Amino acid sequence: MKRNLFLLLIFLTSLTTASARGLYFAPWGNNANAGTKAAPWANFTTTNDWKIRQGGYDTLYFLGGTYAARFAGSISRADGQPMRLCAYPGQVPVLDGTTLGLGLQTGLLDLYGPTNISISGLRLQNSGGRGIALLDARNITIDNCTVREVRERAIGGSGDDVRILNCQVDRACLMNENQLNPDGSIRTGGWPVAVAPWRWSDGRPSARWTVRGTTIANSWGEGLSVQDTDGSVVEGNVIRNVFSVGLYANNCQNARFVGNQIILTDTLYRRRDTHRLPNGIAVAVEGRVTNQPARDLVFANNLVVGGSTSFKYWHSYAPGEAHNNDLPSNTYQNLTLAYNVFVRAENTAVVIDAVPTGFTTPGGSQFRNNVVDGLGTQPGLQVGNAGAWVFSHNDWVDGIPTTGTHAASLAVGPQFVNPTGSTAADFRLTTTSPLGRAGTPLGVINTDFWGTLRSGTAPSIGLHEASAAAAPAFVLARYSATAAKRSVQLSWATSSETGSAYFVVQRSFDGGATFSKLGQVTAAGTSTTLTSYAFTDKTTRQDGYYRLQMVDAGGKSTFSPVWTLNGCLCPPDPTRQLAQPSGVYPVPVTAAGYLHLAVSATEAYLYNAQGRVIRLLATPAGWQLPTSVAEGPYWLRARTASGWQRHQIVVAR
Repeated sequence: MKRNLFLLLIFLTSLTTASARGLYFAPWGNNANAGTKAAPWANFTTTNDWKIRQGGYDTLYFLGGTYAARFAGSISRADGQPMRLCAYPGQVPVLDGTTLGLGLQTGLLDLYGPTNISISGLRLQNSGGRGIALLDARNITIDNCTVREVRERAIGGSGDDVRILNCQVDRACLMNENQLNPDGSIRTGGWPVAVAPWRWSDGRPSARWTVRGTTIANSWGEGLSVQDTDGSVVEGNVIRNVFSVGLYANNCQNARFVGNQIILTDTLYRRRDTHRLPNGIAVAVEGRVTNQPARDLVFANNLVVGGSTSFKYWHSYAPGEAHNNDLPSNTYQNLTLAYNVFVRAENTAVVIDAVPTGFTTPGGSQFRNNVVDGLGTQPGLQVGNAGAWVFSHNDWVDGIPTTGTHAASLAVGPQFVNPTGSTAADFRLTTTSPLGRAGTPLGVINTDFWGTLRSGTAPSIGLHEASAAAAPAFVLARYSATAAKRSVQLSWATSSETGSAYFVVQRSFDGGATFSKLGQVTAAGTSTTLTSYAFTDKTTRQDGYYRLQMVDAGGKSTFSPVWTLNGCLCPPDPTRQLAQPSGVYPVPVTAAGYLHLAVSATEAYLYNAQGRVIRLLATPAGWQLPTSVAEGPYWLRARTASGWQRHQIVVAR
C-alpha cells in the first residue's frame, strides 16, 4: 500500500513537471501514453480526467487530424488556475462523431463544472447530439471554433461569465430538419437552439454571457437564444437562414443586443405548420421557469432582412400548451429598440402582443430612430398596450401607423446605398438621405453599427450615422397626391428646416422625363417640429408625376423623390456609390490597393467574419492591402493615439 502511494506521488509530480510542455492529444494517441507530443493521449474521459485536474497543466494541445472520439470530463485545474484547450499551432484538429452514435443530450466536447478554461481552434462535426456543451461553468471562453452537422445544440450550456467569440455554426439542430419527426409527421414544438445558454442545474439563471463575432447559418432551430440569463451581451453576430426565430431573448434580463445582422430570406426554412418564415428578433417569457419579466433589454444598430416579422414580443400564454406561462410576471418592462433597420418582412414588421388582464402591465419601453421598410403590403406596426411604449423619430417607409404617429415620424424612402442587399454595408445612408440628422439622441447607445460616434444633438435614423457636418435645409417627412373633384391635392411635410426659403411644385405628364413649374410655396425658414404644406393642381388628369424643388435661403436647391397618385416612385439609382465610413477612404477599395485614414495610425488590420486577421503594410502611399485579399466586407481596426478605431470596409476586384 505504501509503495502504491509512493508511485502515485511520483506520477503526480511528473504530471506537474510536464505542465510547461502541456498535455497532448492526437487521433492516433493512447490514454496509456505519457501525454507528450511524441506519445499523446487519445482523449479525456470521466475515468482519466482526475489526472488533468491534479496535473497542473496550463495547456491541452490537440494535434491535427480527425478524432473519432468524444471528450468529456471535469478537467478544471485543482488549484483554480486557467487552462487552455486549443489546436496545436498551425494544425487543424477535427472532432468527428460519425461513428460514435451519440444521443441527443450528449456533446462531442462535454465539460462538467469547468472553471477558468479557454477553448480555441477546434472543429466539431457530425454529432448525433451536441457540439460543445457546458454544465455549470464559470469563466469560460470559446474562441474561433467551428461546429457543424449536429442534431441538437451546437454550442451552449449553463454557467456564469461565458464568452463565445468568433465562432462558426452551420447546420445545427438537424433533429428538426424540414420540421419533420422521424416518422415524417410535422413537428410543432420542441426543437433545440443552435447557440444558447441555459439554467444552472439548480434552476437559477445563468449570468453574463457574451456572444460576439459569431456566424450561425442553415440551422433548424432558433439561431441564437439568450434565455434564462441575467446580464448578457450579444453583438456583431451574423445569423443567416435559421428556423422559427433568428435572435431570441427568452426569460432574460439586463441584456444588450447590438450590431447583429439577421438575414432570413431562404424559403426552405418556412414553417410547415404556420407557413411563415422565421421571426427576426423575438422576446418572450416562455414557461413557468422564472418569476421575472423580460426587462431592461436594449436592441440597437441591428439589421433584420426578410422573415415573417422583424421584431415580435410574444406573450406566451396559451392554456393547455407546453409553453404556457400564466404567472402574472409574464410580461415586459423597459425594452429599448433604437437605430435598427427592419426591411422586407413578409407580414407586419413589428408585432407586440397585448398583455391580457391579470398580468402585470408592461411599461417603460421605447421605439426610436428605427427604419421599418416592409414589402408595402402590410402595416408596419401592430401593438397591444400602446401606453407601455414611446414611438418617435422612426421612418415608417410604407406609411406611418396610427399608434406610431409622432410629430417627428417619417414616411420617406431612406435612400440606402443598396436597398436590395443583405449586409449592413448595403444599408448605409447616401449623403442626400432624409434620415441624416433626423433622429433624437438617446443615452442607451452613442455609436453606430461601425463604432462611429453619433451626433449628440441630431443623430441619423437607422444603423448608420451619416455625415453631420451641416444640417440640411429640408428634411422631408412625407408627401402624397390625392384625387379630388377636377383637381389633385398635393400635401407634404418636413420634420425640420434650417434656412429654408421656398418650394417649387413641379409636374410631368411624360412619365417624369421633363417637369414644369406649377407654383411656389413659402417655406418655414427654421423649424424643428413637423410642418405641413399643401398645393392644389387644378387638373382633371390623374397620370401626373410630381416633385418638389426645395430652395434654401442661399439659393441652393435639392429635389424630392418623384411621386404619383399611387405613391412614391423612388427608383433605385444605379450610379450611387457606397457611402464612405468616417475617416476611411476609398470605399470600396481594391485588392493590392491603398486605404487612407483621416487620423494617423501606427497599426492597421483587416479581419473578416471568420476572424481571419490580415495585417496591412504601411507605405508612403497609404495602408496597402495584400493581393490575396478576397472580395467582400471586412472590419478595419487601426491603433491611433486615442485608442483603437473600428470601421467596416468593402474590398472589390
